[in-house]
Amino acid sequence: MQYRLRINNNANIRMYSLYFRNIINYLHVLILKLEMSSLKLEPNKYKLDSKRKKQSLINFNLNKISIEESEVADIYSKEKRSEIMSKIRAKNTKPEISVRKSLHRLGFKRYTLHKRELPGSPDIVFVSRKKAILIHGCFWHHHSNCKLAYTPKTNIKFWLKKIKDNIERDRVCQKRLQGMGYNQLIIWECESKKPEVVEAKLKKFLRK
Repeated sequence: MQYRLRINNNANIRMYSLYFRNIINYLHVLILKLEMSSLKLEPNKYKLDSKRKKQSLINFNLNKISIEESEVADIYSKEKRSEIMSKIRAKNTKPEISVRKSLHRLGFKRYTLHKRELPGSPDIVFVSRKKAILIHGCFWHHHSNCKLAYTPKTNIKFWLKKIKDNIERDRVCQKRLQGMGYNQLIIWECESKKPEVVEAKLKKFLRK
């Protein structure tokens, strides 16, 4: 009898430990959700991993947020995560190269790449035309309703903050560019895979 009671107590401890951990995770994400809503993000739903038996789901609805089995801890150490992040390209990415090829096909060959003198160092700049083309990764810049704009299954708090910071930085840089008289065109990573879509946008943007 005593042995069974001890097992039950251990089970209760584990149950309450998991319960309070989920509450803490909920509060963390709720705070980030409130901060992100201040940037007027569109509601979006992120499915973290469809292959796992215990799926993680965060619903970024501005009126309601729900979390099931959220996982926060990163599987890598800080040093390993820093090493991985340092290997991610910021320039000359596949979407950028694809857009440049489209520009060449359309006959636009005189432009500047990653002009540091401008806010945010726009990817492609036509200085004489006062036009800047921003090529955004769907994941890094939060392309609403895009399957590439997923949330990793681990270290959720870190990724939500990083994406929120990216969105805020984009907003500030675009506002400053506008103040300098630059018209801007955003081309998303998923769009870059469809040259006909990109070329139609480029024509409309550069020839008006």
